[in-house]
Amino acid sequence: MAEHTGKLINNQRHLLEDLSHELRTPLARLDMAVEHVGQGLQPDEALQRLRGVFCDAGAGGRYPDAGLAE
Repeated sequence: MAEHTGKLINNQRHLLEDLSHELRTPLARLDMAVEHVGQGLQPDEALQRLRGVFCDAGAGGRYPDAGLAE
């Protein structure tokens, strides 16, 4: 029983670490993109980059929900 509980706790810790990484990655990319958006880009190019980053961040945001639903 104690061994089973230990495995469950360990699995939960790994799940939280994975979810944390999945959340931080798009947020870090978004932060970098916003910080560098105006540096040497034409307005249309900057807008296109931001759209791509927001799209990627939105797609990544669905993964944690899927993990919690299991």
